[in-house]
Amino acid sequence: MTTILNTGFAHCLHHEVHFELCRDFEERVQYIRQEKPFGEQAIRLANFWLFPPSPLPPALEAAMAEWKAARVELDVAMAEWSATVVKWEAARVQWSATRVRRSATWVKLGTARVKVEAARVKVELQLLEFHDRLVSEQGYVCTWNGQSIFKEMKGA
Repeated sequence: MTTILNTGFAHCLHHEVHFELCRDFEERVQYIRQEKPFGEQAIRLANFWLFPPSPLPPALEAAMAEWKAARVELDVAMAEWSATVVKWEAARVQWSATRVRRSATWVKLGTARVKVEAARVKVELQLLEFHDRLVSEQGYVCTWNGQSIFKEMKGA
């Protein structure tokens, strides 16, 4: 079915809607031929046709113009949204990679912290041995009781 018109009011554009506005008649025909079950195609195509052009009531003409303008805005907004989704997906991938690197760095930090603590304990033991020799062999004074250098602080 070929028609000179490609847009306008259509009869049974969808099988459950009697009359509605059709944006692209040929596109819908192609869709029916490609996507609808073969057994439904003949009846769908026979019932699908455009009304001949006729003057529209002014209120409907104004509403259609508003609808067309809104549709253009929607198309622009959808394109922007799609571009934003692409950017968001790329940012999410980058975020995930950064998160993995951050987690690996936390592991390195933890490993380094354990090494620092082990080295500190080792140095402290060496200092304690050296301290004990200084006090016992060379007469250095140490009143440290585990909490203070003042004896009265013990247990207080």
